[in-house]
Amino acid sequence: MTLTHLFPRAAVTLLLGACALTAQAEPAMGCKAKIDGIRAELDRARAENNTRKADGLQKALSEASANCTDAGLKAERDERVREKEEKVAERQRELQEERADGDREDIAKAERKLMDAEAELAEARREQAQP
Repeated sequence: MTLTHLFPRAAVTLLLGACALTAQAEPAMGCKAKIDGIRAELDRARAENNTRKADGLQKALSEASANCTDAGLKAERDERVREKEEKVAERQRELQEERADGDREDIAKAERKLMDAEAELAEARREQAQP
């Protein structure tokens, strides 16, 4: 076998390897990502012999596989963001009321609640931005 015969074979091997890496590097999107995430959690639960969690995840996987649509998933994420925005607005009003009353402990508590609500909103927005 000559070098010219080996080179095309090596090129094909490299090309196929690059294609495989590209396919693996593409992130899952929408319902596929959701289902993949549930499967990964299910595998972890089974590895840890956590049958109660595994049973719940198996049910979630079945429901997601049967019912998940990308449009429905987007609508759920959009709704979650709206709910979290409402919660932040509510916590801001509560903080204003506590500041008007002037009790430092109540103000600090209202500030913590607002920070928690803002963190939840940020997480919901991150999920909403996922493809």
